[in-house]
Amino acid sequence: MSSKCYRRRAAVFLCLALFSFANQQTREDALAVGTAVAAVPLCAMPPVSAVGGLNAFGLGLFKLLSKKDAENVLISPMSLSVCLSMVAAGSTPDSTTEKEFLSVLGGHMASLPKTSAQMANSAWVRSAIKPEYIEAIKKDFEAEALPLTDPDPAPINKWVSERTSGLIPELFSGPLDPLTVLVLVNTIFFKGSWATVFDSANTKSGEFRGFASKMPCDMMWKKEKKLGYTDMPGYQAVQLPYSDKSTFATVILPKEEGPAGLEKLVEDFDWKQLLGFMEPSEVELRLPRFKVSAGGSMSDALKALGIKEAFESKNGFLRMSDDPLVYLNDVVHKATVLVNEEGTVAAAATGAVMATRCLPPPAMKVTVDRPFLFVISDADGSLLFIGKVVVPELTGIDASLKGGYKA
Repeated sequence: MSSKCYRRRAAVFLCLALFSFANQQTREDALAVGTAVAAVPLCAMPPVSAVGGLNAFGLGLFKLLSKKDAENVLISPMSLSVCLSMVAAGSTPDSTTEKEFLSVLGGHMASLPKTSAQMANSAWVRSAIKPEYIEAIKKDFEAEALPLTDPDPAPINKWVSERTSGLIPELFSGPLDPLTVLVLVNTIFFKGSWATVFDSANTKSGEFRGFASKMPCDMMWKKEKKLGYTDMPGYQAVQLPYSDKSTFATVILPKEEGPAGLEKLVEDFDWKQLLGFMEPSEVELRLPRFKVSAGGSMSDALKALGIKEAFESKNGFLRMSDDPLVYLNDVVHKATVLVNEEGTVAAAATGAVMATRCLPPPAMKVTVDRPFLFVISDADGSLLFIGKVVVPELTGIDASLKGGYKA
């Protein structure tokens, strides 16, 4: 990733679902029968609540990952939900696999959600996948159908890099499992300027007090009227709009310092409640330029949430393939967020293999000089990104965007 942080904001997420056969013999047999089966209706599950299901799933996963990782956590609930909905569209009707997806996702996302972000989906087909399944996700999720001729992931990495403006240059560092039959990929990308930028002339040298050590940083400053703000018993939160007026960044700072304070904030975090208590206020904000990255396999966390049988060979994907041993091999997610005076650049990749008459009150002061939570959301509250920022990159970040995005 580039060490630059931008006045513009960009968000990218990629969800990849990788499916495999349980053994080589089954794979060869299925190649012969995969295109000769009657069509099976897809997407039979009830539709997911546009915001409620998405956010409940995203917050549940975020909290689970935060318990296991004491440092940075960053995910895109939107990307993961879209990707897993494409996976769920291939599940066997009335199977345990389908029911687990329904429970965890809150229903089935039958089409692409409306969002200010740019989204792209692709299905990389190697063998034994029903044409009617591919046609369904092309129609419902606007997915590209592309060939996967061998385990070399270079074509997928190239596709991802192009759709994330180079922010995710590589999703897979090594070859895929040779029994892979399908890879589903989702990317989500957003960029934009702050509605009111930070004046770089006001940026001063500062200090970010991490749990393990203090780190020098470039601390931005601005005072602005009518920013969304709330002061709750356990935290302060301020919401900054972007120039598109439909996307917002929210910074949540725990009042209790140290790991225990941040852990409690994550454990008790209620996004809907936070939004309900936001009020227009004059805010004096100090926020460091920062970049944070996180990623890895989501499979264990998804199993803990309740998606279990999809990862086993138990007739779980007969809408997708005639072979009963096709299963979800892995779900991989990568993400990066950069913030500076001009705005935010965010990228992620997820892979599933498979007015008053009296004197005004003083400005509310928010100084983000220690670990915090960072959220990027749509106007309806849909979570595009949610992150726990513990050990950010704080140096070598420019105040403005000059040229393109580079890894």
